Amino acid sequence: MLQLTLIAFPIHKGLAQEAATIQLIDIHSGEPLSFATFMYGNQKGLADEKGHISLVFNNASILSVHHVAYGKIDIGPAGVKLAIERRRLGVEGKRSITLMPVTVMGIHPGNRQKEMLELGYQQQLSHDAGSFLQVNPAVSGIRKSGSYGFDPVIRGFKYDQLTMVIDGVQCATAACPNRMDPPASQISLNMMEHVELFKGPYALRFGNGFGGTVNFVSQKANFTEKPDVQGRLTSGFEHNGSIFRNEAFVGLSNKWAQFGLFGSWSKGSSYKDGDGNEILSRFMRGSAGASLALSLTPKQVARISATRNLARDVDFPSLPMDLISDDTWLINASHSITFGPDNTNQWNTSLYTTLVGHFMDNSLKELNPRTMDTETDASTMNAGGKSEIKLNLAHGRLIAGTDMKLEEAEGSRKRTMLTGPMAGKVFVDNAWQHGRILRNGLFAEYTANRPGQVLVVSVRLDVDQSVLLDPSTEFEAVYDNTDSRQLNPSFSAGYTHIYDPRVSASVWLGRSQRSASLTERYINFFPVGIDPYELLGNPELKPETNNQADFSLKYNGNELSLSMNFFASYLQEYISSTIDSSLTPRLASSPGVRRYLNLEKAMMTGFELSFSYQLNSMITANIDMAYTYGLDLNAKTPLPEIPPLDMRLKLISKHFKGKLQPELSIRHVLAQQLVARNFGETSSPSFTIADLSAAYRFSKTVGFRLGITNLFNEHYYEHLNRAMRIPSGTPLYAPGRSFFATLNLYLD
Repeated sequence: MLQLTLIAFPIHKGLAQEAATIQLIDIHSGEPLSFATFMYGNQKGLADEKGHISLVFNNASILSVHHVAYGKIDIGPAGVKLAIERRRLGVEGKRSITLMPVTVMGIHPGNRQKEMLELGYQQQLSHDAGSFLQVNPAVSGIRKSGSYGFDPVIRGFKYDQLTMVIDGVQCATAACPNRMDPPASQISLNMMEHVELFKGPYALRFGNGFGGTVNFVSQKANFTEKPDVQGRLTSGFEHNGSIFRNEAFVGLSNKWAQFGLFGSWSKGSSYKDGDGNEILSRFMRGSAGASLALSLTPKQVARISATRNLARDVDFPSLPMDLISDDTWLINASHSITFGPDNTNQWNTSLYTTLVGHFMDNSLKELNPRTMDTETDASTMNAGGKSEIKLNLAHGRLIAGTDMKLEEAEGSRKRTMLTGPMAGKVFVDNAWQHGRILRNGLFAEYTANRPGQVLVVSVRLDVDQSVLLDPSTEFEAVYDNTDSRQLNPSFSAGYTHIYDPRVSASVWLGRSQRSASLTERYINFFPVGIDPYELLGNPELKPETNNQADFSLKYNGNELSLSMNFFASYLQEYISSTIDSSLTPRLASSPGVRRYLNLEKAMMTGFELSFSYQLNSMITANIDMAYTYGLDLNAKTPLPEIPPLDMRLKLISKHFKGKLQPELSIRHVLAQQLVARNFGETSSPSFTIADLSAAYRFSKTVGFRLGITNLFNEHYYEHLNRAMRIPSGTPLYAPGRSFFATLNLYLD
């Protein structure tokens, strides 16, 4: 899906009957669409290296622009006239905006792009970003709850193997040792414009990018010449689980400031699976925040934002405790200045902090007999910043900068014995031991452009330092030294050859190195894995290394688009765990203790295919699929938690000038037999589900959507869903058939 945005520049009139020059640029990066082709009536041609095209205005013609990274963009006569007057035309690609292996998924079309109904109101309402990411078949999710806290898995990489940031810098750390509150759950999607999903260890500007990077990009400041008010309200209801979702935004702007208030609230109860069984999935999720952007000078913008997230009484049937409360603050301040010829160079600086408070217990569990009350009160802190400079050079672009990230986690589990000879006794387990990690990084990325060729080279160097501030006696009995300092170099290079504006081929090579996370280093006898074994961290872990290659082919034509991507990853010192019989668990119900360790070598390989065909002027068909295979090369056994082959078909049609948009989606997932039985992982069956919906835009300010998910009431579960504890070992089945309705209102 492609979005056209016209950018305001000084107006030059009198070009309607003579050759006019327009520069085609990317709305986000400002990069030119080098060597794009265009057709305009009987005029056609090729853009130069800086994206310039020349044409004579024709009031009866549509301008069609083709570019390998954007596909086809059509601009009507009014848009062409305005672009000629302003001499630039900004383009936004919703599939891919760079030649790096990245997928861009739209969330909000922005307050002034109300015509983009195809982005879907469901994404705007989603209370969990981890769930939203799974619209891409390359992304799966580890689920321990039916409705909350979905932890993304990209090509088999998970947890801290993925870099997850807001606006390229801000992040969060799960306070719950079991990751009831993964970083994705802290994202307020109703204030995000789009998501950049980078696959592989190539996007080193945002972190080590070990297995992939997810960058949530917030909506840009929109200053207006005259005082203006913008607003949005979206409400929805889903009948299976009685889920209410609401989100709203209101903004005030003038030529020097923009102020926005936003909020969301969602609540649901237990749902029924395809066989009519009730699955505990109560949740309540709320978010509220404000942002202020100031145009300090024509070249400088400062911005500050604060977001408050909360969750209450969330069922986690796959875990021994439920989430009682989760309270989070995300605060960010940034400054941007443009300089140089045509103000194409930028210097951006950001500072942030994220504070998470988490409380969980087993009071909501129906236990018979109830032998023990347990609770965990934990918190995490993230603080850091980033400063980077972007320079547009004669034949390329250089981005260089530095960043810093400090993260801490502390919290204890309290166990009160209720029966037997231990009744009345209370035990306190130091789960996090107040672990701390400080990372300082330097990075640089250079993009070289030549006619038909693009070369991107990235380098990064991280210094990683960790320390325990409240070590437990039992942990120190296992390890003599709990502190560490490690140096992690990473680099990547990619080459793209553009055979013509429709066809390109890319090769990417990368090597990324990362140190262990807080959990992998310092978790203290806590069951956080697939099986019920307690996990013990290991501060002596070596950094793990991902050596990866990607090869992709792309074709973007008028009616047909095709993308094929193949990857192979060779992993050294892969961080995993193994049962250690010399260690004694803290809970009598635990079968034993696992200790984190490094595997000498492992591998992952797979592919993604995407096919889109415009059947006629009204109907478009999209086919997508993704597959990953993972192997421990020493033991010759599958790596745990690798999703199976996922295939999807979507038919989209547009009627009544695009006001009515029916949509049919079919998804088929193969059985997963390649499982790590040494981790207690079990195989999962195949399934096929279908969704049907229709959206109607009554006007520029009112839209409505009706639909049915799981149309045929399939009884199924995802492979990465953790098994429920009651009844023990029962799969966490997905919701059965559900009807939903969504209403979307805009104020402009």
